[in-house]
Parts: sequence; structure tokens; C-alpha cells
Amino acid sequence: MLLPPGATKGTGLLAALHEMGYSPRNVVAIGDGENDRSLFEQSELSVAVSNAKAEIKEIADIVLEKPNGAGVRSFIDRLIASDLPMHITREKKLITLGKRMNGSDLIVHPDSLLNNRIGIFGSSGSGKSWLGGLLAEELLHLQYQICIIDPEGDYRNLRAFSHTLLLGGSEEIPPPGSFISTLAEYSDVSLVLDLSTYDHPQKCRYVYELLKTLFNLRDRKGIPHWFLIDEAQYFCAADQGPIRDLLLEQSDVGGIALVSYQPSLISPEVMATLDSWMITKMSNPGEMAVLRTYMNDEELYLLDDQQFSNMTTSEVYISSKNGIGNSGMINFSGKQRVLPHIRHLHKYLRAPLPDDKRFYFKQNGKQLSASSLWDFCKMVTQVSPKVLKYHLDEGHFEKWIQEVLHDEELARRLRKIKNRALDGAFLVNALHLTLSSRFTELEQLI
Repeated sequence: MLLPPGATKGTGLLAALHEMGYSPRNVVAIGDGENDRSLFEQSELSVAVSNAKAEIKEIADIVLEKPNGAGVRSFIDRLIASDLPMHITREKKLITLGKRMNGSDLIVHPDSLLNNRIGIFGSSGSGKSWLGGLLAEELLHLQYQICIIDPEGDYRNLRAFSHTLLLGGSEEIPPPGSFISTLAEYSDVSLVLDLSTYDHPQKCRYVYELLKTLFNLRDRKGIPHWFLIDEAQYFCAADQGPIRDLLLEQSDVGGIALVSYQPSLISPEVMATLDSWMITKMSNPGEMAVLRTYMNDEELYLLDDQQFSNMTTSEVYISSKNGIGNSGMINFSGKQRVLPHIRHLHKYLRAPLPDDKRFYFKQNGKQLSASSLWDFCKMVTQVSPKVLKYHLDEGHFEKWIQEVLHDEELARRLRKIKNRALDGAFLVNALHLTLSSRFTELEQLI
């Protein structure tokens, strides 16, 4: 077979998909020979007919029982009937979400996320948005196209991923849904829609138009592959029909994750469509009672409300009707996000915090307050080293960083300084360097 240098079935496939606005993640490739290797590499699912060469069968996800056209016809019939043959997923596509209580890894196929409707619920500050961001990162790594509706600006840092675009935010108005639909159709870009500057009615109007156009695109082209809607109670409450109705119209389609700290406010009809749940720390027994009414899970009844209230931010209870695995508690303590998740990052770097959220230095009988991370960074050079050492040794800095700013990485760096037992100018310089360096890192994310 004579081909120009660099021209293969795989490169031809990618060019055609780009021209037509389709994603390789929606492609099934069927082949029998060595020249199909590049085709298999670019496809979501690779299938070899029974008379294919041995080396092609080895790299295929599925090997059919019949040869040539007969094998292709029978496979297409099963594909249309949503009856895919059993197949072993390539290891590079598997996602490790954490560890079960027995120490074994919870490993899932991305189809478990793309074909399910997932609810991620937990109290405020319990780590549910961190978990949503983790799932997003895993899908971005695997080159799926995702769309995140972000009412509070919690997912802005995902723009650091290649082929991921942040729209909206502190100074911009997100473009209309028609523009976003065209962008998603003819590029492989994933989207984060920051609606933090909109008031509630504006958010609802915008999300309705956006979902209407993007669901239409997904019906036609299969993209975006996954939607995450944070603060879902804003958009699909029982008394808010348009968005609720859109979600119900898509009830037989997966690839949607709803994140909320108040599942009781979400439409019961929408809650009933969920088939997988991820529950982080839930301190409100009333909200937990609501979840129990929807989760038909025998394991769940072995855990009382106090156990959910006592969960750490590195724990999540997972329950699924299909796909994600057996119900149970999962520990995420060894699982790291590629990008740090800091709640409302853009709101506390420079903007003044409320009085009860500020840090107060005790010096000469007076209280000097730091109203933001920037303010805190400046004040460590103005407060006496003795005062700094007192607050550092007592864990006051670490507690404020963790409980108010929710920045575990900065808290970890301050602990290292504490362990070095520095004094005087050495302590001042170490604190200032650490704080200013972290501030610069975070500012780049927004």
C-alpha cells in the first residue's frame, strides 16, 4: 500500500472527524490487518473480526466470533441494540478513584461516568466540589469533552488543562449558547462556564439556553460527553420548570453529574432519575433522610446519620445501580488532584473577607487584622517575629488557612516552616517567601 509520509487510516480518520464535527471518543473501528493499527489507536472502541491477524486481535478491545462482513453486520446489530459484547478495557483508560475500606483500589471505566446520571451530595465544605473536580480531571486526561456549569467560580483552575476554556468570570459575560455550541462542535475544547458574577435569575436563564443548545448538539453529535452542574439546587428545584424539564427530557441519557449541598431542594422527579450517588460528609440529618428515600441500597442502612456526619473530607460513600461498583465507603486520602481546588479562590486573594473570617494578630494588647491572603502576606513583615512565632507554634495560621481559605497546600507549607523552629528575621523571611510564592501561584489560576 503506497501512502504519503505520515498518512495512515488513523490520521485520515481524525481529519474526517474534525471536518464533520465528531469526536474520536464516539468512534468504533473494525479491522483485520496491520494497517488498521493506527485506526484502532485513535478510536474509542477497537473491534477485530474473527479472521483478523493475530497481532491485531491482541490490541483489539473486542474480537468477534464471525469473519469479514458477517462479523461486522452482527456487531452493528448488537451496537444498535445497545448490547456490546464483553470486552477488557485498556488499562490506560481505567480510572482509579480511591481505596475501599479493605485496601483494594476502586477502579472504574469512564463509561461508568459517561453512561450514568450521578448525584454528588454533601454539606458545605465537605469536599463534594473537590470530588467533582477530580472526576472532571480524570475525563480531561482521557480526552473526553466536558462542560462544567460553575455558579460560584469553584472550577476556574481547570482552565490550566490544555484544550479547556474558561468563559465568564469576574470581568467577562459568557457568550451565548449558540456560539458555545458551535465552538464545542468544531473543536475538541472542554468548557468551564463561570457564572459567579450573575444574579440568580440571570444564571437560570443562561443555563437554560446553554443546556438547550448543548443537549441538542449531543443528540446530533454525541458531544459534549459529560456535564457537571454545580449548586444544582439553583437550577432544577421543584418550582423551576424549564431546566428541570430539560433534564427530565434527557433522563434516558447519562453523562450528567449534579452537585449540591441541599438535595432536598432539587426536584424529586430529577432526583429519581439518578442511578449513582457519591455522598461526602453530610451533617444535616434532614438532607441525609432525603437521600435515603432515593438510594435503594441495603448497605446504606448499616450506616447511621452520625457516621455520615463524622466523615472526613477524604471519604465518600459511593452507591450505584450499575457501573461504578459495589456500594461502600471510599478513601481519597492518597488521591491527588492535578490542580488545587480552592473554594471561591478569586474572592479571597485580594477582596476583603468579612470581619469574622479575617485573621487577627495579637500584638501589644491590640488586634491587627488581615482581611485577605494578600493582606496577610504583607502583614507578616510588619508584625514582630515574636508574635509570628506564637501564632505559628499554636497552629493559628494553619487553622485559618484550612478553615477559611480551604488551601491545604499552603497549610502544609506552613507546617514545614513550623517544624524548622526558626526565629527572628529567618522566620519572617521564610513566612513571607512562602506566602508570596503561593499567592503568585494562585493568582495565575484566575
